[in-house]
Amino acid sequence: MKPLLLCVCLLSSSAFAGQYYVCTDAAGKKLFSQSPCAKGSSAEVKTYENHLATTPDDESDVSHSPASTSKKLATESDSYRAIRDGNRRNEITRDIKKTEQKISELERRRDLELALLRRQKSYANNNLAGATYQQSISTEMQTVTDRYASLINNHRDDISRMRTELATLSQ
Repeated sequence: MKPLLLCVCLLSSSAFAGQYYVCTDAAGKKLFSQSPCAKGSSAEVKTYENHLATTPDDESDVSHSPASTSKKLATESDSYRAIRDGNRRNEITRDIKKTEQKISELERRRDLELALLRRQKSYANNNLAGATYQQSISTEMQTVTDRYASLINNHRDDISRMRTELATLSQ
């Protein structure tokens, strides 16, 4: 399995060109190697080239494979763009759901904090000190509300941005 993986890596690499050996032993088992085969094994030398690095104007390329004569790189093809856009749509949809869950969690925590402050407010005495304490808690409640509103609005802006990007991706 490892020699096959090595072969696939060598063939898919866009930075190298060269050769490799396919060695077949007496049992018919194949081994892919960078070094020549051991004695007693049948050997076949294969070559590979870096077709993606070749430009259409490169006259030194004698290969006539479709990859080397194509004027488009694989990343410029319609099928590549369709797959890329589909993957991005899925990613954005997941991110929208996660952000909506964050908003729900923020709303839940805000409501919990406000309920605790309301409960504290109910303990205030009916005198000047109690009135001052109620005013203090009311101010804190407003601060909590503003803080969570800011966080929630930021997440809603993120969702809006993601939906705009989602609309621009090709179907």
